[in-house]
Amino acid sequence: MKSTIDMLKEVGMSAADKAGTALSVFFDNKVILKPSFVEVISIQDIHNNLHLKSINVGILIFARLVEVLQGELFFSLDEKCAYRLINLSKMAEIVEAEEKFGEITEMGMSVLKEAGNIVIGSYLIALGEIIKKAIPQPVPMLLGGPFEEIFSKLVYYPYIPVKHIQRYLIQTEFDIPKIAVTGTISLSLHFDSVEDMKRHLQKN
Repeated sequence: MKSTIDMLKEVGMSAADKAGTALSVFFDNKVILKPSFVEVISIQDIHNNLHLKSINVGILIFARLVEVLQGELFFSLDEKCAYRLINLSKMAEIVEAEEKFGEITEMGMSVLKEAGNIVIGSYLIALGEIIKKAIPQPVPMLLGGPFEEIFSKLVYYPYIPVKHIQRYLIQTEFDIPKIAVTGTISLSLHFDSVEDMKRHLQKN
């Protein structure tokens, strides 16, 4: 019988594979995924557990899951990678952006939002197919700036019930080697949701 960690690794890899394929089609570029990994975290420290420690400023597309499964889904890029994706979508020559963060055009923000929507939507569709239950897609939010500051606004842990402070965190890193873009797709789940997922999988 598989352990909970092994089960979540497989689920995370399957969902990320679908999201990576969708991202590859959207940008017409090969996307490579690293194996998913899983750990138990405290939601207060999620910024330190996500693979963002070396990233000071970047883009985060975020969706809070409240139906079927409870948790948070993140699509994260550092500042330079965000600019490279925008340039790629405009078929421009890829150059290292010299602009300061906050100067992304409205068109650029639209590209990033669309990419985030595609990743989050595809990931949730795959999760739903795995557990044989449709997961409603929440409206993702796009946030930019210092990641530590972003997460301090997103995670209001004093108001979270004690039983939901501990989470399973599933992370999959991706790479678009042609344009030197890397990022992370991360899913944090309440323990109750993981138990529900296990029950759905056992039924099927």
